[in-house]
Amino acid sequence: MSVSIRGSFQRSVQLVRDFYGSGDLSGYVVTSKALETTGRLADALATPGSTRAWAVSGPYGGGKSSYALFASRLLQRDSSALEPLAAADAGLAERFGKVSPGAFCPVLVVGSRTPIVTALAAGLVRAMESFAAGGPEELGEQAKFEERARALAAEARAATTEASVLEAYDRAAALVQDRTGGGLFLVVDELGKHLEYAALHPADGDLFVLQSLAERAARADAAPLLVMTVLHQAFERYAVGLSSKQRDDWRKVQGRFEDVAFVEPTGETLRLLAEAIEADLPAPLVKKGSKAVRVTLKAATLPARLDVAAVGDLLGAALPLHPSVALLVGPLFRRLAQNERSLFSFLASGEPRGFLDVVREGQNALYRLDHLYDYLTGTLGGALYHDGSGQLWAEAEAALTRVAGDPLQERMLKQVAVLSFVGALAGLPPSEAVLLASSGATPKQTRAALQALRDARAVAYRPFHDEYRVWEGSDFDLSGALATARTEVPLHTPLAELLERAAPPEPLIARRHAFETGTTRVFEVVYTDEHGWPGVLAVPPSRTDGRVVYVLPEQEVAATVAEEITAATAQAPSETAGVQLFCVPSGVSGLRDLARDVASLDWVRQNTSALDGDKAARREVDEQRADLRATLDHRLGAVLASAEGAWVRAGATVPMDGDAGLQPVLSDVCDEVFAQTPHVRNELLNRRKPSSSAVRAQKLLLRAMVEDASLPSLGIEGTPAEFGLYVSVLRETGLHQFVGDSWQLVDPTVAKDVDAGSAAVCSALVDALQNARSGPVSVVDLYERIRRAPYGVRDGLLPVFLFAVLARLGDDVAVFEDGVYQWSLSYEAVERLLRGPQAFSVQWVAATPAQRTALDALAPRVGLTAPVEDLKPLPVVGRILQAVSGLPAYVRKTDGLTDTATAVREALVHATEPAALLFRDLPTALGFEAFGDETADKALRERAVSFADVLADTLRELGTAYDDLLSDLDDAFRAAFDLRGTTADARRDELAARSRALSGEAVDLQLRSFIVRAADDLADTRAWTESLAALLARTPPAQWSDADLKQFSAALADVARTFLTRESVSFAPAEGAADPARTVTKFRLSVTATHEEERQTVVSVHAEDVPKVRDVAERVSRLLAESDASLDTKLAALSQLSLAMLQQRAGGEDTVEEILAALLLPPDDLSDHA
Repeated sequence: MSVSIRGSFQRSVQLVRDFYGSGDLSGYVVTSKALETTGRLADALATPGSTRAWAVSGPYGGGKSSYALFASRLLQRDSSALEPLAAADAGLAERFGKVSPGAFCPVLVVGSRTPIVTALAAGLVRAMESFAAGGPEELGEQAKFEERARALAAEARAATTEASVLEAYDRAAALVQDRTGGGLFLVVDELGKHLEYAALHPADGDLFVLQSLAERAARADAAPLLVMTVLHQAFERYAVGLSSKQRDDWRKVQGRFEDVAFVEPTGETLRLLAEAIEADLPAPLVKKGSKAVRVTLKAATLPARLDVAAVGDLLGAALPLHPSVALLVGPLFRRLAQNERSLFSFLASGEPRGFLDVVREGQNALYRLDHLYDYLTGTLGGALYHDGSGQLWAEAEAALTRVAGDPLQERMLKQVAVLSFVGALAGLPPSEAVLLASSGATPKQTRAALQALRDARAVAYRPFHDEYRVWEGSDFDLSGALATARTEVPLHTPLAELLERAAPPEPLIARRHAFETGTTRVFEVVYTDEHGWPGVLAVPPSRTDGRVVYVLPEQEVAATVAEEITAATAQAPSETAGVQLFCVPSGVSGLRDLARDVASLDWVRQNTSALDGDKAARREVDEQRADLRATLDHRLGAVLASAEGAWVRAGATVPMDGDAGLQPVLSDVCDEVFAQTPHVRNELLNRRKPSSSAVRAQKLLLRAMVEDASLPSLGIEGTPAEFGLYVSVLRETGLHQFVGDSWQLVDPTVAKDVDAGSAAVCSALVDALQNARSGPVSVVDLYERIRRAPYGVRDGLLPVFLFAVLARLGDDVAVFEDGVYQWSLSYEAVERLLRGPQAFSVQWVAATPAQRTALDALAPRVGLTAPVEDLKPLPVVGRILQAVSGLPAYVRKTDGLTDTATAVREALVHATEPAALLFRDLPTALGFEAFGDETADKALRERAVSFADVLADTLRELGTAYDDLLSDLDDAFRAAFDLRGTTADARRDELAARSRALSGEAVDLQLRSFIVRAADDLADTRAWTESLAALLARTPPAQWSDADLKQFSAALADVARTFLTRESVSFAPAEGAADPARTVTKFRLSVTATHEEERQTVVSVHAEDVPKVRDVAERVSRLLAESDASLDTKLAALSQLSLAMLQQRAGGEDTVEEILAALLLPPDDLSDHA
């Protein structure tokens, strides 16, 4: 037997060496990936200005460099490339020849850890020197271009910057175009090395030259330039560790290149193997190999696109490579690409346990999977453990020590390891069938070896996937634990209960209905048995829109159960039966064992303490459960989706399309049950529980609906979240339209182009209100009405539809919070309604003819003008409440009002229903009869007018009550401080000036605070009065009760007394003198007498008092002049008179004459008078 590898497959391609050396393309196999990439080249040549830069990536040894060499020869019009192309695809070869403008000059660069600019310059030097020296015959005479080419080579040699390199490439492309009609074909093989250098030396490794070359290649007005880079991994993988800015810059470069994934499919890999292996095999080995091919193909699961017969031929041509190895090595070495192992180095290297090493040992040996295991562990060693499956190899090596000495067991363990590592990628799982095909032993010997491995706990078998796995090093006896568990899971446990635990059902969604309406309808799935379904039917679903009930009978009574369900659902209420779909499936008996085994594994996981410290055993239990669950899900899905079972809904059989399955039925049920659901395509609100961000947008939308319904887009500017809600919920449904000359929330029963479901929901809300005029309807009840069928409105949309009605019918509908009428909906009230709708209720308010008469009389007095037939109670009530809503608390507390005003005030404060307030409570408070259903005659009209007049007067009294209080306060200040100003402003200025004069004299804290506020000249007089009153009563006057008014009066008397006392001893001028016109002349008077305490005061003479003072002074002066008494006597008389007047001013009850009589002294005591 002789086996060899063709020479062309025995060494890797070195692009520059093979192109400029003696290497040719003999033996090159033009694969499907090579044809695909060549087609891209042809497309680019045929379309000027298209992408002409490619980034070819793929694993090591995948043929990328070989293709780059092939493409270079092809573009150079070398027959060694043209002929293989024509043999592989004559049409592509012909097309390529037509679109190619002429022979190209390849510029070949092999990557190194140097700056890319330097390497590009060196590659161009080599290309121009070769071009100058001559080329293939097609280039013809070169002499006249030799000088230009050598000059360009010299220019490229001197190029050290990006700009100079780009200029050299431009000139070189033009030169080649002049000579051959072609251009340059730049290939940068192993670009990754330049990328690694650029990552380490950002300043020197400028990659933008590649971007510039790619952009230059795409230009249609320049000489042709094609650019191809070759990498072993994706471009961005080399950017790991760079800054975000550097990665962004690299992405810009990468974006100029079209990605080409150069990975050969399985069929091509097999063809390459068949081409590479040359073997002269003895007949017994050929027979043995042919049988192995047949058995392997039978056990394998190949992709549907592969022709099994053709694959069999290729596998036969690849002998003595075992067919399982031939199918596996392609995916294997692609996975091991980062370990720099290629398929053909494995074939041709002759390394220990490699392909040639093994087949040359014996004359009748096939190269099996266990040989491949030895090769991988021997040549790669520790590198295998760097892969994510390193644990697999470690466990396999550990298991091999437990079965040492038995060659077949060792062989099978190694094959299980290799198949576990990569078999699934090749359609070769480690199943018994695959292992029987790959073992190289008889089936009996193979099965015995596998059982021995299981007994030795070297491998584990997963029966429901029919797969073997390398044992993970645990001593746990899983088989024994499962045997115990099966005794703990009762054999007769209902199947429905087992399935609920083993495979909890997932809810179903009516997809078509959701797509058409925007509302996701969910059906819960329930498993029950022939005894449990009546209980399920009796309770309608609460948290889902419907229910699918699978009745799984324990015995063969499916037909009987289906008949019973049909009869029962026919009698059940439609709201219960209409949303429940019952199925009695056939073929459920085979599910019991699967579900019971899952339950047994669950019992092992939950009740076996030995698992606590055994991670490997826990993982094995979990993986077996996952495998078993997947099998159960698959079979259960097939049974439940089958059209063979009995499907029943609302007393009728539901036809089931076996191909379409359950989905159309679910949507049909939703279409029928929720026939009037609104069509709102908004995932933020059209759901049961909107997110917090959606609720915030919802609140802003509701506010805009209440306040700005007449504006386009409800006055929402820009595109915030609430604008999206507006568009989908109000504008697209037609609820907000431009009608007449303004935007408005429309009546859906009259307006055009309104979504039918949205119109039905709004009409349902209005009907509910109009049919309940006897009292308010809770918002919760309104929500529940449109939440149920046939509307099925989601919770996120409930407030929007409610406000669409409230904002449109605000004059007809009253809103109550905790039973109290809310005459306007503030933003805060909207927030409270969203948080707690149970506190709110709504009532439709209408008026009788008699009540309309009262409205007609009241309307003009509250500022409303409308025809009597258009008058409604709520706007009138709103104006009244608005007029009194801002009244201070003082008005609501004081007993100083008239009896009539007090009665009206109490009626307003305790009002609950607007109609009752307007037509019963207020008339009664004013002494009128209530307005009800009586006849609207002249007497009624006169009573209505009288009532309106009295109410208007009373409201005015309430409105001016606080101003009256402030006026009383001003009077109190005037009296307390003897203020002479004729206006409130003048009196304020007078007291302020006197206070400033005392600002430095006040010691008492209360007086000091009073002086500071009284001297304030910034506030207006009203605020100044309120400030002083608040200081004295310790409560703002707007909040006063009558008790606060008394406290104010007492405090004012105290502070005035202290003020006047301090003023009497202070003669200092006020800081910041007042206006001369307001100057007050002051006199300080002090009198002391024997046996009497000193009396003193400061007398202020205002400008208007000066004439009176002068008159009195002149009269007293004349009286004194008429007396012949001495000057001292006259002074003594004046002193006694002054003392008497001071005593009276201090609060004495006697007159001045009486006080003076008591002060007169006998003549002999005059000498003692001071």
